[in-house]
Amino acid sequence: EIADDKVIGTPAAMSEAVGAFIERNPGKDVAEEAELLLASVYKKQGDYKSAMVILLRLVYQQPDSKRAVKAQSELLELGGKLLSSKLRPALGAIIKGAEARERGERLAVLLQRIVDDLGEALYEPTVQEFRRFQSRFPDYPKLDAIQWSLAQLHKKAVKYPEAVIALNLLMKRYPDSEFVPKALLALGDIYIDGLREYKKATDVFQELVEKYPKDPQALPALQKSSLLFSDYLKQYELSVQMDEKIVATWPK
Repeated sequence: EIADDKVIGTPAAMSEAVGAFIERNPGKDVAEEAELLLASVYKKQGDYKSAMVILLRLVYQQPDSKRAVKAQSELLELGGKLLSSKLRPALGAIIKGAEARERGERLAVLLQRIVDDLGEALYEPTVQEFRRFQSRFPDYPKLDAIQWSLAQLHKKAVKYPEAVIALNLLMKRYPDSEFVPKALLALGDIYIDGLREYKKATDVFQELVEKYPKDPQALPALQKSSLLFSDYLKQYELSVQMDEKIVATWPK
């Protein structure tokens, strides 16, 4: 009733109240109604990005419900307003949902698909959705993959300090994760291309080679170290050392 009251309008307190209601009732039927309401509130406030992420979440949480069809229709309408013609086909593919049985797995698939295809366009609300997922599913077995995807989202959106933090949190929280070597390589790349911190990049690459000498990421780390030492730091002796190590480790 408050949302429909044209005199009151749609103050921020409205979205906060509905959002809090959803958080207290996750997965319940009444929460679906609240999510549709929240999406409409965001639309009235002109926050189409947040509305789209809420609707996508509804589609993936309850793919067989009648509300999911309504959400899909609203998503296509919003996509026509917000997204470029290049991104609209990606939205069409995403709203088909996921076939995974577990709700957490379906939502994880959604997050990855947004990062892959719409991450820059829906950056801010998607970051919030990552945080919501991590809080709602603390026992999800692939939280390291979720953290990796979050770091990729920051990087795609050219939010380099946020990406650095996300990658470091990944390595600290999940030190045995298969994503740690990838995180080190990605961190070094950000120091090169985003932050122009070439010495820090070489330090990160050397840590990767020292800790994971047999990982596939070790070779590109040495190659990039060699280029950094020769082209940017002008430390040619160290560049030669890197090249010699490459030759000795990968003679073919």
